[in-house]
Amino acid sequence: MAEISPKVEEFKERVRSKYPHRQEPNFRIPWYVLVVNMLLIAYILFIYGRKPSDDESGTTLWYGGAEYHLSIIQDTGSTEKIASLTVRNLMNGNNVLTFDSYLASLDFYHGKYPVASEKVGDGISILAFNAGELKTFVVSIPMGTLIKYAKSRNDASARKRRSLLSMEPDYFSYSARLTIHSRVPVTSIFEFKVFGVK
Repeated sequence: MAEISPKVEEFKERVRSKYPHRQEPNFRIPWYVLVVNMLLIAYILFIYGRKPSDDESGTTLWYGGAEYHLSIIQDTGSTEKIASLTVRNLMNGNNVLTFDSYLASLDFYHGKYPVASEKVGDGISILAFNAGELKTFVVSIPMGTLIKYAKSRNDASARKRRSLLSMEPDYFSYSARLTIHSRVPVTSIFEFKVFGVK
């Protein structure tokens, strides 16, 4: 086998030094970037796969030395919702509250249109409290009526759509009004959402 001439070797070395072999860039992704991406994907899947919000909604009124706190919550073990009205005496001593044939009413409106109404504490015209005492009254929310009405409407403005900026499920919004039927009725208005209406 013929030996390579030293001049040829020298020429090859000069060419190599003049045009060095280019290495391919290393595109390894740092581990923390992968972790952040995986967490972001998990978050998006969680938001889009979750059930409609069951967060409590409600309102609070202070009148006649008493606090009226209404909470609308999911009934345990069912798809129904209940309204729980807690009346707490704020007076240092005894307190007697009087009402016009029933304690309160809970009305649901869409705009100015009344959709459903429920009486809370029907038949109660007087409540007597000791200092710090509270009493609770429960009534079912007419979800069937509210869902039926919401489905009959084609009001796109009343439904919120999910996006990457707003992940809340679609819902139909009602104006709920709690009225305490004391001698001088007092009312509080809050938003009540029916989710999953299409």
